[in-house]
Amino acid sequence: MRDVEARLGIETLEADDFRAGVMHRIGAWRMDNPDSPLDFGVIFHDRIARLNDSFYAEKRRVAHQIRQELLTLLVEGPDRLEAEAVARAEATLAVLTD
Repeated sequence: MRDVEARLGIETLEADDFRAGVMHRIGAWRMDNPDSPLDFGVIFHDRIARLNDSFYAEKRRVAHQIRQELLTLLVEGPDRLEAEAVARAEATLAVLTD
């Protein structure tokens, strides 16, 4: 839950209010739709969209870092990178060449 809160930008001090809001949304849905199954995609459509945005932003950041490390390895050589970055870049290169 903390990871979800962090991805949504919920501060630690706001966590209890956020969690209460989650329960209130579910309760409100149930009151408005007593015979329907819970549809979390509808209930939390805005939160799910923000989580998706956060997820893809993180993946773009990681892809950018991998691309930069790989280019540095290939153009400038391994001496320009830290050992962990060299290992990641070499692993990426190995996957790409296979």
